Amino acid sequence: MSFGTTATCINSIIENHEKSMNYPQAKDMGRIIPKKFSTILEAQRAKHANAYRPWTGEEDEELEKFGIEKSKNIAELAIIFGRNKGAIRSRLRKFGL
Repeated sequence: MSFGTTATCINSIIENHEKSMNYPQAKDMGRIIPKKFSTILEAQRAKHANAYRPWTGEEDEELEKFGIEKSKNIAELAIIFGRNKGAIRSRLRKFGL
């Protein structure tokens, strides 16, 4: 499944949920109204430029090199690759590092 399809599916689920919950009334009751996935994605990409984008082969090779050398910490790698620290940890685990 491509990223675009995933985002469309998630937004559709949220929209259907909003309609079924009659959100104007829920808002008056002080409930938190969920944000659409695209809004969340924009916020994440404001912090981490490559958030939720697929990793390229070149990025994988470079990250694996850094992981083997242990020349950078997780926070530094997150900045270099434009991803959050959890994404870096997860990818390093994939390589067994």
